Amino acid sequence: MKIINNILDFIKHKLVFLPLLLILMFYFSLADENLKTIFAGIAIFILGMNFMESGFKLFSGDSLEKLISTFTSSKPRSMFMGFISTSIVQSSSLISIILISFLSIKIISLAQAIAVIFGANLGSTTTAWLISFFGLKLNISSYAMPMIVFGVIFTLFKTKVYEAFGNVLLGLGFVFLAIFYMKNGFEGLQGTIDLASYSLDGLLGFIVFCFVGAIITLIMQSSGASMALIITALALNQITYDNAIALTIGVNIGTPFTAVLASITSNLNGKRLALVHLVFNFLTAIFICIFLFQVLDLIEIISKYFNIKDDNYIIKLSLFHTIFNLFGLIIMSPFIGRFEQLSRYIIKDKVKAFHKPKYISDELVDVPLVSIKALEKELVNLYISSHKIILHTISLNRTEVFSKKDLKKIVKHSISEIYLDNVYTRNIKYLYEEIIKFASLSQKYMDKEEIHKVFKLKIAAKEILNAIKEVKSLQKNILIYLDAKNEFIRKEYNILRLEIANCLKQIDLLTADDLSYEDKYIKISKLNERVEKLDIIGSGKIDDLIRQNKINAKMASSLISDSLRTYHICKKLVFITNIIFLKENEFNILEKED
Repeated sequence: MKIINNILDFIKHKLVFLPLLLILMFYFSLADENLKTIFAGIAIFILGMNFMESGFKLFSGDSLEKLISTFTSSKPRSMFMGFISTSIVQSSSLISIILISFLSIKIISLAQAIAVIFGANLGSTTTAWLISFFGLKLNISSYAMPMIVFGVIFTLFKTKVYEAFGNVLLGLGFVFLAIFYMKNGFEGLQGTIDLASYSLDGLLGFIVFCFVGAIITLIMQSSGASMALIITALALNQITYDNAIALTIGVNIGTPFTAVLASITSNLNGKRLALVHLVFNFLTAIFICIFLFQVLDLIEIISKYFNIKDDNYIIKLSLFHTIFNLFGLIIMSPFIGRFEQLSRYIIKDKVKAFHKPKYISDELVDVPLVSIKALEKELVNLYISSHKIILHTISLNRTEVFSKKDLKKIVKHSISEIYLDNVYTRNIKYLYEEIIKFASLSQKYMDKEEIHKVFKLKIAAKEILNAIKEVKSLQKNILIYLDAKNEFIRKEYNILRLEIANCLKQIDLLTADDLSYEDKYIKISKLNERVEKLDIIGSGKIDDLIRQNKINAKMASSLISDSLRTYHICKKLVFITNIIFLKENEFNILEKED
């Protein structure tokens, strides 16, 4: 698997074949006007699919994501959801992005994601049916231009829904226009070049055209564009039906390579999902190849039953494409658990570095619901990571503080000093920068309400850094007075350490999944009340210590300053906790007090 990853990484990043490919395309474009038209049609088709994908990302808001997360409670429902969602949005890549996103933040399991991908494979066959029924029978160029015009107009509006609708219209318009160009290009070729003369019969022809179909899909990065090209060529007798069958099998083999290439930079579950997709399509292709004649006979039976003409190879090819993927779904679905085990065996879990993000990654930024949840989880990760640094800075061990031991006894013992600057720069600061970067990128497809949520999370992230800086300022005097001979000043600084430790311990209890909103509210409110009692000046305690000559003026000055600093640290921690754990509509519970 390591060798395969290295090869794919080399292909993706070096793209050694791209200059040669561009030169060949440029040559053929100059050599024949019709080839130029076909290439233009392919490019416009891919552009249209990208516009449609962007439109559905905007238009759906969180509805598509919520739909997938809601209707994946069982494997049959997951497969059906994959089929329906892909049929609607006409983009299996968008569904893959959402699935990888959900896997990253643990909304769905790997088994559920695999089931959705199986269904999405079947859903992707609807593209062929749309082209067969509408693309080649209607004068779709007359529909394309108005769609493009109105699509541009709608995108000029600065409203998310209008922009989304405009992108979808642009996408559909470009797809229709692309089919028109490809159709005209192949019609023009009939008078100059007969591609059908290059057809190959027998096993050799089957293997060659399977390979060609896979390569075409890998180059164009779109199975929809590949099928549009094949169907158009078949409709104009530029390829034979047998060769079109082989090309279709090749398209299915080449389809998951796009996901494999995309998964190189994704998380482990994204790689596993891409691997399963690859294995699924390969096994399905092998099965179909073994029983190819039986499948073709079945198509003839179905064609006669529905009165499909013997020479209507367009519908027969679309039917083959659907049966191909349907058989794969039926045969492979009972082994989803095995596929999951295989993927986990090949791609094993790795221990992630402490300073690396656990939940946010580049592939999540385009899906608002997922990106916000990933951001929330990463913020909790940053917060929990900061607890260890804060406690070590005041000479306390995190494990002991969060244990069932008495905090008052724990604070009497110190641990060795750590180098905060190194830890802060290498871990917390890096993680904070990644969170801010992700938060900024993720706002592209968000509405005002979602952007407001992200803004509050960015505030919380900044306050975490500020709290650590405050603790760093507190560290110097703590280290001095913990070793002082004066027992009174030692006791007071231990009280400050106790309050910070108690604050963090109470916050840690809020991470429990079984806590209701009411429980969280009560705990945060009690914690806030305790923090308010840290006023050492207002209580008159500092005056008593000075009057009884228990501490000198220098100690008193340091204690006043550090008590105020401790108060601010605890208030920041409570404020951050309020944002993270009480979330959006409960945000104002403690905000006014700050």
